[in-house]
Amino acid sequence: MNSNTYLCYDLETTGPNPYYDIPIEIAAIALKPRTLESYKDNLGQDITFYSLVQIPEEFLKAAEADPKKKASLEGALKINNKTLDDLAEAPDLKTVWRNFVNFCQQYSSKPSDSWRSVIPVTYNGNGFDNVMIDRLAKEFGDVDGEGRSIVFHKNLSVDLYQDMFRWTENSTKPGRLNLDTIRKWTKYPEGAAHTAMYDAYTVKHLFCRLQKKQREISQKVVLENCFEISPLGPNE
Repeated sequence: MNSNTYLCYDLETTGPNPYYDIPIEIAAIALKPRTLESYKDNLGQDITFYSLVQIPEEFLKAAEADPKKKASLEGALKINNKTLDDLAEAPDLKTVWRNFVNFCQQYSSKPSDSWRSVIPVTYNGNGFDNVMIDRLAKEFGDVDGEGRSIVFHKNLSVDLYQDMFRWTENSTKPGRLNLDTIRKWTKYPEGAAHTAMYDAYTVKHLFCRLQKKQREISQKVVLENCFEISPLGPNE
């Protein structure tokens, strides 16, 4: 039975390349593993992490010198409804990174052991957000003796993009699996799409709905000894 905290999080970034671009906004919500409820502060409010991130001067210079990088950055800022002025007074990446790691590790019983780290929950994280987090962990030294990130669980992650594929792969709807389409299809409350906190809460609510349904179904499906109970057929 899982005892690791789930971390629903989202990154808004300077562009679409997780091996080059950097976050400009990070948000996260931690969930208790058994109840899937948010951790609360003394006022009963969700304990969350949120920060804007200042874009380093060297990154801006590189973008200014390369038309493709400049166009990518301008496009990302437009999608995220941010300006360079909005980010100018934000903390630098190193500071935000350390605060984010500390937020994650407070939910680990042993921060140096990635087997006990939070389990990341994302939308397309395995193709983007988690890739960037792994890269930044290596850049800032948050790795184990094998050079693997200790920020998140060593092997486990939940990618709702893949989950939505498995839940809908035998249906003609919703047609596309991007998060905006899923929000419209599920009638998720409208809000500031492509801002980190709104997207992180979308991830939280989708995850909780799917995970609770998965737990309900799992109680009715017998996996133990299933191939003995129902042997493989000749065409399987």
